[in-house]
Amino acid sequence: MFSTKSYMDDRFDVERYKSKKGKDKAQDCEDREERIQQFLRSYEWGRILIVTGYREQKRLLLKTLAELPEAEVPPGLVSVRTIDDSPSHQAEAVICDMVRTDKPGFMMEDQRLAVMTTRAQAFIINVGRTDVIKGKDARTLRTIYDYLKDRDAIVKVFGWNEFCSIKADRKDQQETATQDAHKAYMKAITTAYHDYIDEKKKPEVKDESIAGPSAQRVEKGKGPQQEAPIVKGPTPVAGPSTQRVEKNGGPQQKAPVAKGPAVKQSRAKAPSSSTVGLSK
Repeated sequence: MFSTKSYMDDRFDVERYKSKKGKDKAQDCEDREERIQQFLRSYEWGRILIVTGYREQKRLLLKTLAELPEAEVPPGLVSVRTIDDSPSHQAEAVICDMVRTDKPGFMMEDQRLAVMTTRAQAFIINVGRTDVIKGKDARTLRTIYDYLKDRDAIVKVFGWNEFCSIKADRKDQQETATQDAHKAYMKAITTAYHDYIDEKKKPEVKDESIAGPSAQRVEKGKGPQQEAPIVKGPTPVAGPSTQRVEKNGGPQQKAPVAKGPAVKQSRAKAPSSSTVGLSK
């Protein structure tokens, strides 16, 4: 936690800070935290403004404030706003919530950072992680940090992250969910591709049947169909059609046909039995 108020203008604060340098650092932080709490309690209702960069962080801050005893924080004493809806609002004391995970995020935008750090009329407290604020990506924040460090205005407070929870960064959560979905999609594609390659590597099963005329399928009864054998041989010579003779209503049988030279019929016509008679 660090404040943009110049401690060089307050001789009492400078002397008190110098006298504490040789003492235990943890006790020094507790003393400074107590002084900040006393300072916040001294203001009237509606004179303290907390500015944050995210709506979800704002919701968590309001929830945390509602859980505090009314004797310490009366309702209406502290208001919470995001950077986007705070340009027209000011207060004597402003707390800037710059809590991030591992990247500066919105704190890299100079315009939003200027709005956030100019809402205070008398006193401002900036809350954030020094390792992120001093990062090479946040040049403007690094300038502010160096300015405050030269004036001994940097204070480390234990347990402050519990008040400004870093879990409220919805944007980082969405980015993580998008990355996880992309990884799952790529994994599915890769798995399908490997399955396809493995299937291609399998030896193909060759058909050992000899090409020839298609076999006729004969169905006997209700059993499975069987293939009728095909007798191979010379093509039969075409001949006269076989006559079919029906005897005594029995089944039709084929009459044998004698093969040989054709029998010549007599040119003489025999008299018909039905027309033969004695001439008168």
